[in-house]
Amino acid sequence: MNRLKKFLTDTADSLLRVALRYPVEAALCIYACIFGAIQIEWSFDYHMLLAADGAATEMRQLPHGVFTMLPLTMLATLIVHTLVGRASRAWRTLYLLVPLLLTIASWLLGKEWFGTSRFFITSAVLAPLGLLMARRTLPNGPFVRQTLGYIRAAAVGGIFALTAMLSAMAIYHSVIYIFNIPASWEVRNLVDSYIVLFSWALLWPLTALARLDGYLSDEPQGTKTTDTLLNWILAPALLVYAAILYLYCLQILFTWSLPKGGVAYLVFGFTMALFTVKALQELVVQRRYDWFFDRISIFALPPLVLFWAGVMQRVGDYGLTDWRVYLIVCGAIMTAAVALFAARRTGRYYYIAATAFVLFFLTAYIPRFSATAFSLRSQTARAERLAGQTGLLDESGRLDLSRIDERDTAQLKRYRELYASLDYLDDHDTLLLADRFGIARSRELLGRFHSDRIRDYIQWGYELDTAEAAALTSSYSNSELRAPLRIDGYRYCYAPVSFSYNNGSSRYTTSGDTLRLYLPDGRELFRRSFDELFTERCDQLLYWPDDEPLYTADNLLFYRTDSLLISFSWAEVSRGKHRYVALNVDKFYTK
Repeated sequence: MNRLKKFLTDTADSLLRVALRYPVEAALCIYACIFGAIQIEWSFDYHMLLAADGAATEMRQLPHGVFTMLPLTMLATLIVHTLVGRASRAWRTLYLLVPLLLTIASWLLGKEWFGTSRFFITSAVLAPLGLLMARRTLPNGPFVRQTLGYIRAAAVGGIFALTAMLSAMAIYHSVIYIFNIPASWEVRNLVDSYIVLFSWALLWPLTALARLDGYLSDEPQGTKTTDTLLNWILAPALLVYAAILYLYCLQILFTWSLPKGGVAYLVFGFTMALFTVKALQELVVQRRYDWFFDRISIFALPPLVLFWAGVMQRVGDYGLTDWRVYLIVCGAIMTAAVALFAARRTGRYYYIAATAFVLFFLTAYIPRFSATAFSLRSQTARAERLAGQTGLLDESGRLDLSRIDERDTAQLKRYRELYASLDYLDDHDTLLLADRFGIARSRELLGRFHSDRIRDYIQWGYELDTAEAAALTSSYSNSELRAPLRIDGYRYCYAPVSFSYNNGSSRYTTSGDTLRLYLPDGRELFRRSFDELFTERCDQLLYWPDDEPLYTADNLLFYRTDSLLISFSWAEVSRGKHRYVALNVDKFYTK
């Protein structure tokens, strides 16, 4: 009893200290739990408990608003709390109003903001960087220790929350199972939702806040484990990776070729790891690689050049997108870091954090420099260039999709690249797409390709060689017909079947690539090979097999003579071999 009493007393003291030290943050956690509980109860149907089977297979949905805004609101409140901690009473009022101001800002930005890259950048980049900068610590040693303090507090809080969540779920479900307590899946998921809510919206942040001050004032000391990890695993791995990148640079120089576009992502990861391990050298007792990390700007220069070459290659091939703009921003931050650490006086992690904050803020929220604005201009220019190369622009400069020649395999790659740019514009600004190119949606371009394989290549980029493309088939169905079927002059209509054991019906066969029609009495009415059928259809329509206007459903789903009319429900045509490949007969008419 004494141990339990001491545990409860210590827990109460810790919660009281958190509430006094971080009153708004603690109130936010309580508000998040109340708001989340209201959302859970609002969407829960208690009438399900009266169902005969007492079960529902649909999983409970967690309150999305809580887990969307709570981390950002908590970080923003901590930033203001850190900035005005020793300020006047008027400034401390701002600390009390942060949640309200953020709520108003989220209403002004609208629901769409939560699904954009700007929300992700704000929550995952700007807010953490702002928290680190709020302490205004310039020396590298204290800056690294404070960063580790925040990480340790968040990690310990997360471990506590995860442990509590799993323990509570295990106990609850075990009790239900062992004692055969009747509980539907709906009720179980309801209880699980509450467990997850209170674990991550209450226990995690409160535990992290309770540990935060101690971790920020603590000076972590290196151990044999950290020395082994940094000196014998991470640092050698970075040296090996640097050697690989240097060899790749030499290969490019000797072969006089351009680097692969994806190399930019590899170099970015390497450089971030390089500066992270350099920062962690503050924890190393026996530092063995000072010769390398003290000259980090020199060793990072060749990979940095490789990064920019890869970025230019990537942008030149595919144009800018939001995330490629952010990749360029990361490259600018890397370049600034290499330049800053070229001198001891300017080599400060605080300056790198400030540079990253300014650049990401500009590209996320300043319209003139936003990632979306750069991307739209880039993809518009790319689409104009590709449309001009494929000859799809008319005299007014808009797209004329009727000029697409599906048989011109040399243009398929450009068609795919054009679709990628149009699809990006479709996703981000349909008004720009309609105003500049005269089409409402990007899928209008896909509709000009009859071959499923070519259409999949254009849309998804599936592999397709030109020889295969030339032999590909196009399919047509009667749902594509634009004009009604004219049956004037024909007296009898037959709806044939394709199986032979029903002797009371008309039927057809396509074995041996030959179409045969049979009357109900079994007499053969018509016989043509697929090659003959296609050739005769071309003669009927006065088209050559290479004429593009021939290839429509209205032309190829019918065969007409003076005494016979055949309508097909579906047809597959080889445009390379100029023949039918497969046919389904819908009806045929005789006089």
